[in-house]
Amino acid sequence: MMSDLSFGSLPGLPLAEAGGSFWFPPQSSSVAAGSDFTYDLILWLCIIFFVAICGATMYFMVKYRKRPGHKEEITSTHNTKLELAWSIIPLIILMV
Repeated sequence: MMSDLSFGSLPGLPLAEAGGSFWFPPQSSSVAAGSDFTYDLILWLCIIFFVAICGATMYFMVKYRKRPGHKEEITSTHNTKLELAWSIIPLIILMV
């Protein structure tokens, strides 16, 4: 049996022998299927948002890159009231 295996199939061998999935062991309860589905749903949502955010970041990096002839806009660099608000409000939410 070992002579028929390639190196690419070796990492999956323990899972194939155990009968489990990639992430979880074999289902042993009535709620396992629901837990697996919830985990997979959250995993795929995270992957979709990760790819979308990385794609948007790359797009805006290219679109707004520094180019010769374009001047930087003057913006305010400090706003004490705003900085205190976005520091204190999350602190209060976390304390509640």
